[in-house]
Amino acid sequence: MVQFGQVFYTAQLPKENTREVLPAGEYIAVLDKAGIKDTKAGDGQYLNCQFKVVDGQHKGGVFFDIINIANPNAQAVEIGLARLNTILTIGGLSACGSTEDLEHARIHILAVLGVEEYNGNKKNKLIAIKNPNAQSQKSPQPTMQPIQSQSYVAQQPIQAQSAYQQQQQQYAPVAQPQQPVAPSIQSTQQMLNDEIPWN
Repeated sequence: MVQFGQVFYTAQLPKENTREVLPAGEYIAVLDKAGIKDTKAGDGQYLNCQFKVVDGQHKGGVFFDIINIANPNAQAVEIGLARLNTILTIGGLSACGSTEDLEHARIHILAVLGVEEYNGNKKNKLIAIKNPNAQSQKSPQPTMQPIQSQSYVAQQPIQAQSAYQQQQQQYAPVAQPQQPVAPSIQSTQQMLNDEIPWN
């Protein structure tokens, strides 16, 4: 048996990273935390952003994005500052001077996530950031219904003519029954002469 040389207490030991890896897809998330960290080489700095999913089946899940703000690699800085510009624009911020500005803004994004392996472990990769309100800001296109309009116009004269005919029938004079005509005296005398035999 070999002694450790010290006693390890679970309350004092760090915990393993059991963070859920989100499936690839699109998520509505908020920029929850932000911090400045030095690169491993010590020759630059990056902005470490933590995003939290706020909707859907994976609500509460988190993912991270690293934004280079100072680095010997000029292209890495250009890509990082472009990403920061996108986040600020979506959040309606024209300037940002500290990580507190980012955290207090509670910027919501539509994140396009992928999954990649790093040192044998899977992790999420933020592929793109979109404005979640872009779709709702588009004005709806008017719907044209020419067939219904033409049908309605064509039926108007027919309906008007039918109503006119009904009105004419309602106020038309009622025909009086014919009264029998009384026979004249001459015709009556003629009938009597026909019936009485004359010898």
